[in-house]
Amino acid sequence: MRLHGLASTLSIAGVLLAHPVQAADDTQRSAKQEKKRLAAIAKLTPSQIAGTASIKDDPLEPLVTITTEAAFRWKGGFTDPVRADNMLRAILDRPTVTANYQLYQTITYSGNWRRYDRANIAFPSGLKTIALTVIDRRVVTCAYGPCVLEETVGFNLSEDDIDALAASYEQNPKATLKFRFKSATSFDWNDDLPAVEVVGLLQAVEKWKRSKGLVTP
Repeated sequence: MRLHGLASTLSIAGVLLAHPVQAADDTQRSAKQEKKRLAAIAKLTPSQIAGTASIKDDPLEPLVTITTEAAFRWKGGFTDPVRADNMLRAILDRPTVTANYQLYQTITYSGNWRRYDRANIAFPSGLKTIALTVIDRRVVTCAYGPCVLEETVGFNLSEDDIDALAASYEQNPKATLKFRFKSATSFDWNDDLPAVEVVGLLQAVEKWKRSKGLVTP
């Protein structure tokens, strides 16, 4: 699940510029928007996510990438001072068929750079603090006042983490992996990854393996 594209980010520029000074409460979605987002996620099923998974499978490349980018995109509310969304990626090594998992998060806001550099993640096995991979930092526009900025960061998920999240979905379809992106300027961001998205990605991975005859139907 990921908010992306120039049209999407430019459409929020006017709203973000209405909040030129970063406020201490710009760390999570409003209660109203979060309720709407969770209601939308509750309608998703693993099969829907698997069916919309994006697959990059070039036979001349050793890695195959499967993502949930197109599964669900949360644009947020018109007055949200911060827009954020994420997606899950599985990167399969073609020779060994082993998979590495990554979460990509995009956060868009106005003002000064927040520079997210680490995350506190409430894994099923316990809270961990890990360094983030900075994927991209870009200026969306400075045409109308304070600049609208966008950061894309990511972190890895182990196979044990993925399996535990998938198991949590079986116990509670509304289960999520909660995390907090820590900012060098103290403007943190709280978000989560729905367990249904994890199960959907795993189904997409299995479907790809079956299509290549790598698992028994």
